[in-house]
Amino acid sequence: MFRRISWYHQTVNEDGEPEELIDEGSVNLEEALIILASLPKTVRGSRGELRGFIAEDGSFLEFIREGADAIHVRYENPNAEVYRMGVSNYQEAKEMLIDFFIGRKLRWLDKLEPY
Repeated sequence: MFRRISWYHQTVNEDGEPEELIDEGSVNLEEALIILASLPKTVRGSRGELRGFIAEDGSFLEFIREGADAIHVRYENPNAEVYRMGVSNYQEAKEMLIDFFIGRKLRWLDKLEPY
């Protein structure tokens, strides 16, 4: 059984700062995997895009593609006081997204650094 998840995206400006968040509403896992796969590469010093997924409990998982196989991941679960970020490859990011939908501990969580 999957949790109810919504997704959003933000443009990231040339300074790396996110702009207005656009809520896109509910999404299923199949759609979320397509959204992740189609994430455009963000080049430092130019505009890019952040895509995120949020659960009803307030936990969220965000992605910014930094290279062909480098994805910046940010995960927050305020209820469990978990705040992590780091760079993963596409396969790890995909597996974390699946774990997030299921509601289990992200299998690559230990690869991400606390902040």
